[in-house]
Amino acid sequence: MGASIRRLESHFMGDAPESDVPRTAAKKFSVSTKGVTPQTLVVDVFVNIFVENYPDGMALEQNSKEWNDMTEREKKSHRNRFSQIKHAVRMVLMHADSFPPTSDKQFKQTLRKIAIAAVDCIRDSFDFRSRTITFNKLADHSKTKEREKTLEFPPNTPEDIRKIFN
Repeated sequence: MGASIRRLESHFMGDAPESDVPRTAAKKFSVSTKGVTPQTLVVDVFVNIFVENYPDGMALEQNSKEWNDMTEREKKSHRNRFSQIKHAVRMVLMHADSFPPTSDKQFKQTLRKIAIAAVDCIRDSFDFRSRTITFNKLADHSKTKEREKTLEFPPNTPEDIRKIFN
């Protein structure tokens, strides 16, 4: 039913609107993800990627002088972590009913509600049962790559967000 509604919306609605996601000053990715461990819940990572502005932080990191001083192993570690975060967030976005939140007033809480609803759908479709879903588990799950090919973002997802996660 949800897929049918999304299909109708995509055929009858115009192009995706410009992003209303508030942009914060980006911190370097390695700094903003210090607290992100493989056990971090996917809901928390979803909220933080937009609040902490991880994509801009990764770009800032790669263009910094410190990036050139890192070993290849450290660079690979940061790229892999960013890639896993992107895969997990992409899955949440593809299972979300809508994105971005319509209100800036409680942006963080609204993002969390969107993520919780999407994670419930993921839990059912991926057979996670009542186990907690970490971003690492979701990114590495065997069904993730398969679903990324078949699912689509919500129709109101801004174009800049689509570019980041495609």
